[in-house]
Amino acid sequence: MKDKKILVIEDDPDMANLLILKLKQAGYKTILAEYANQGLEFAYNEKPDLIILDLILPGGDGASILSGLKRSPHTNLVPVIILTAVTDIEYKNRILHTGVNEYLYKPCNCEMVLKKIEEILAVNEQETCIGKILVIDDDRDFGKLIAKRLMDNNFKVIRVEDGFQGVRFAKKENPDLILLDIMLPGGDGLFVLKKLKKFIETRDIPVIILTAVKDPAYKIKTLEAGAEDYLEKPLDMQGLLHSIQQFL
Repeated sequence: MKDKKILVIEDDPDMANLLILKLKQAGYKTILAEYANQGLEFAYNEKPDLIILDLILPGGDGASILSGLKRSPHTNLVPVIILTAVTDIEYKNRILHTGVNEYLYKPCNCEMVLKKIEEILAVNEQETCIGKILVIDDDRDFGKLIAKRLMDNNFKVIRVEDGFQGVRFAKKENPDLILLDIMLPGGDGLFVLKKLKKFIETRDIPVIILTAVKDPAYKIKTLEAGAEDYLEKPLDMQGLLHSIQQFL
């Protein structure tokens, strides 16, 4: 849940600084916009996971920003929390009918804001996630790249960097699919694959080998041991996504 990106559109520097501080302390990435047009620009370009929006802003009010967000296919599903001093009930109802997730009043109750963010992101993740994938690969840079690409395609990703940890997390997390490297600390990929196929909790989870090992004999061994596919690095992301979709 943490590591999500939140865009704060707020022109009051004291309020903005407080929000940014609390969000960072809670583990969120943050972006700050102080003007209406800047808020829309950042929403379009930065692809935040959630937006906290003031309604009274230089260069346009919050309603105009909401209209711009809902018109774009890139932002129309981004959750929005209104945080404002505007207490007019009719205006509030009009804003709520645009599809915002929460309408909160200033002064800021930061604990309430953080609670609402967590609730909204949890629901949003459940609605958009199309599968949970466990990546077992000790190349940290490659693992981060794979995780980002998969998350961009609405997969939830768990990353581990050694074989024993991979087996443990497979039992614990019950992923829908496993991407398994061959050269690993804590047991090579074939050893890990055999372990996964041995246990009741993990034996039916599809496993795709993703490796730089180009030995045809080793490829045959892993397929005979129960791997669904054997893909070679460097990564062909479209080929990987096609293979994942086949076995999910």
